[in-house]
Amino acid sequence: MLRSLISRRLLLLALILTLLIGGLSAYLARADFEATWARADERDAHVLISMGQQLDRIFSVADITLQGLQSDLHDPLVQKAAPPLKHRLLFGRIHDRPVISTLLVVDSEGRVTAEASSLVPKARNLAERDYFRAQRDTNEDALFVSAPYLSKITGLPAVGLSRRLNDRQGQFEGVVVGSFKQSFLQGLIDSVELDAGATLWLERSDGTWLAGGPWPDSASAEAQRPWPVQALSGLAGPGHLHWPAGPNTPARAVSYLNLKDWPVRLVLARSRGSIEAAWWRRTAWVAGVTVLLMVGCLGMAVLFERELRRRQRVSVKLSHAEGHLRTILNHLPSLVSYWDRDWRNLFANHLHRDWFGLLPGFMRGERLPDLLGPAMARRYGFYLDQAMAGQAQTFEWPVRGPDQVPRTLLVSLAPDRRAGEVAGVFVQIVDISERKQAEAQVFEEKERFRVTLSSIGDAVITVDVQGRVTYLNPVAELMTGWRNDLAQGLAVEVVMPIVHSLEGTPVRSPVRLALELQKTVGLAAESALVRLDGQRFDIEDSAAPITDRHGDIIGAVMVFHDISEMRSMAIRMAHLAQHDALTGLPNRLLLHERAQHAIEQAQREGRQVAVMYLDLDRFKMVNDSLGHEAGDRLLVDFSRRLSTVIRHTDILSRQGGDEFVVLQTGLSDPSQAGQLAQKLLRLCAAPFLVNGHELNVSASIGISLFPGDGASFDELAKHADAALYAAKSAGRNRFHYFTRELGVAAQQRLQQEQALKTALLNQEIYVEYQPKIDFSSDQLVGVEALVRWRRQGQVVSPAQFIPVAEESGQIIEIGRHVLRTACRDARRVLVGPLHAVPVAVNVSIRQLTDPSFVGDLQSALAESGLPGHALEIEVTESVLMQNMEAAAEVLGKIKALGVRIAIDDFGTGYSSLAYLASLPVDVLKIDKFFVDAYATHPKNMAVITAIIDLAQHLQLEVIAEGVETRTQADFLLAHGCRCMQGYYFSRPLSLPALQDYAERLNPELLTPDRQAA
Repeated sequence: MLRSLISRRLLLLALILTLLIGGLSAYLARADFEATWARADERDAHVLISMGQQLDRIFSVADITLQGLQSDLHDPLVQKAAPPLKHRLLFGRIHDRPVISTLLVVDSEGRVTAEASSLVPKARNLAERDYFRAQRDTNEDALFVSAPYLSKITGLPAVGLSRRLNDRQGQFEGVVVGSFKQSFLQGLIDSVELDAGATLWLERSDGTWLAGGPWPDSASAEAQRPWPVQALSGLAGPGHLHWPAGPNTPARAVSYLNLKDWPVRLVLARSRGSIEAAWWRRTAWVAGVTVLLMVGCLGMAVLFERELRRRQRVSVKLSHAEGHLRTILNHLPSLVSYWDRDWRNLFANHLHRDWFGLLPGFMRGERLPDLLGPAMARRYGFYLDQAMAGQAQTFEWPVRGPDQVPRTLLVSLAPDRRAGEVAGVFVQIVDISERKQAEAQVFEEKERFRVTLSSIGDAVITVDVQGRVTYLNPVAELMTGWRNDLAQGLAVEVVMPIVHSLEGTPVRSPVRLALELQKTVGLAAESALVRLDGQRFDIEDSAAPITDRHGDIIGAVMVFHDISEMRSMAIRMAHLAQHDALTGLPNRLLLHERAQHAIEQAQREGRQVAVMYLDLDRFKMVNDSLGHEAGDRLLVDFSRRLSTVIRHTDILSRQGGDEFVVLQTGLSDPSQAGQLAQKLLRLCAAPFLVNGHELNVSASIGISLFPGDGASFDELAKHADAALYAAKSAGRNRFHYFTRELGVAAQQRLQQEQALKTALLNQEIYVEYQPKIDFSSDQLVGVEALVRWRRQGQVVSPAQFIPVAEESGQIIEIGRHVLRTACRDARRVLVGPLHAVPVAVNVSIRQLTDPSFVGDLQSALAESGLPGHALEIEVTESVLMQNMEAAAEVLGKIKALGVRIAIDDFGTGYSSLAYLASLPVDVLKIDKFFVDAYATHPKNMAVITAIIDLAQHLQLEVIAEGVETRTQADFLLAHGCRCMQGYYFSRPLSLPALQDYAERLNPELLTPDRQAA
């Protein structure tokens, strides 16, 4: 009954909606009709006003001309003038106002007494003209516009404008006449662009046609208008009227404009059909759509009513099926429920009441997170989210029911997929408490057994009554070489064959004896287990049978342990304690012990002992570029290569990292140590092949000798290390003997290293700036930041402390300080209103390979506000060649910040030019060495010119450093190098001195406050 009522209401609603659609369409059509006419009227008014403004200007000019002629005719001075002068005075203005084609003076009898075109007027009478009659018959001095007539002068149609002439008593004396060519007015009107079917004309206030198009459907322009003249009278503004259709003419829309100051009007007519045609097309389209909508609305209502009836029948069937399903679900021994996408309950069976005290009716519509509570919702939220994402979930849920009895529930979440999306989730909960209790008991027993067997240090093997293996504990797996899963089911003799440890003959398995004798059996003495890989272990212990609760034998167990492992373990531990784990060479402990013996023996025999500290040059680059695995491989290959030339009486030891020590004993001459060192260096010269990479490495060696350089190994080691440092400082790939001077230098270096640690904190590190000058213009083009150290009032040479800072790693922090200081000072001194002078900062290989360098650079620029193009990073050619790939990557990141990059000491490194094409370089710096020696060594002059030419071809800037004389500067400028730095121009300057220097050479760097000062 309810569904039938809904169907009737639905049909009624559809009918009402149909009527509303029809009414709305009619209303919209009417509104569109009115808007169409409004737009047409507005468009016509715009045309009339625009043309009216032009005609108003023309009539105004003509009327001014006529009034001027009136005034001149009554002027006594003009009348007394000679005829030629009088003619110019009367008609000269026609030339200034060319809109009038003819200008005449007519007396009271209609005779022409004067004309603009001739000094002597032609004899003619114009008394028949309508303008003459009109001016004669009226007493008003007003402009009169004549009907079109044929000019007696030109023979062409014309329109005359006239004004009355009165004598001194106010009597009619004649007229002044100015005429337009009708073609002039016609041209103005024809210039207007009109729609098809539209006509525009000019007429007098009485309806007389003057110019323009004819009335539509009329034979001629002068044809009688089909409306009374008074219909167009009224205000000067545009007017509109709609003229009905005649017997042979369609209806018309007429727009008109009365010129306010002149007795004429403009009229624009068009057929109504041309205006309404577009409206009819739109209305027809809208009507069609409306009919379709109305029919569609009624059709949809009928179809919906039929569908509603069909669903009513289906609903009854579903109701019966739902009842059957609910009965089944309520009698299941598990909780079953269904939840929609928002986790709102749509169904729950009655078991929820028994387990949780929740009635299904109460649960319906409630959200699952609200029923669980915040803590439980957070704990199991992951499973709920996964289920709603379409993944079935199963998990255990420990709970306490209303009876407070702990239970373990197995929760299954099954997504309900519909059309590829999850519409909801089915939840089934089963009580598995009893099963979990049984599983826990079994697990505890098995775990206790497993942990016990896995924890003991003996090997355990169990077998069944047939002697097939059933279990091996981890120790047994290790000793037999068999995995537990692979050994199960195999005969015990296969898994653990036992032989006599001395004779190698097979020994019967004790497990077999234990099964046969049904008692514990000991293992025979001197028994050995043969592992799967053939290795033997001495073992000892026993085997025993296993019985069930009835006393029946169900298998056997054998427990044994390896007694040989303890002996070999002791040997291995002793070896590891005295040897390097990577190379197997003696470590520091064993070396120290053997060195003491060698020193004692040399002391007894009167011989010498050499201690050589050997270090791979730039080994860190291998680790950084190829990884530590490649570095370890190189160390192993290096140690093997050294071992080939070491005598069996000498010792090769690895101390750690890439540092090796050679202990050479029994020397009779110190030169023997040098000979071995030379051999070692030649041995290192051959390339190493590591992981497919061919590595060319070199070594540096420091040598100290017993007894001359020390009486103990510790003293010899310290002195050899000092000699090694000297070899590295001298250029690497060489050896160096220890001298007393090296000892003093090493002590000073150690003191410097300690002092450098506090130099930054004590503000002993500061920066000076050496200017870079464009010698051709005497302009400052840059400065180079130079780090200085003032220690205890004395300036320490950079050549002394920079290598120490590099070696100790303190160059990172010092470089960071110099970078920040240089950026801050440059922003203050070198950045002017118009441009900035760049500051250059030197960067070492340690800084360039430091992961935080680019970040430090960004921070320094951001904190100081210095633009990136005002900073220049200088790296030496040798630094780049140490690790080209890593350097290219870092320089690319620096260049991305807008920072300039300069190659320092160019030409003194590896002399490889290939990198210039692959690196983002901006500047090449010619080393001071070439500048100093160009005059005495012609080859250096060629090198300088080659570098300049190379920079120019690569479009790089070039600067020469170390310029100390005018001769050097002139030579460089003559060969194309304009930018220079050196003592000839300026020594390094403090910041205030640099500021004065910069503002003297580059006044544009002056800030407003210093300009005022």
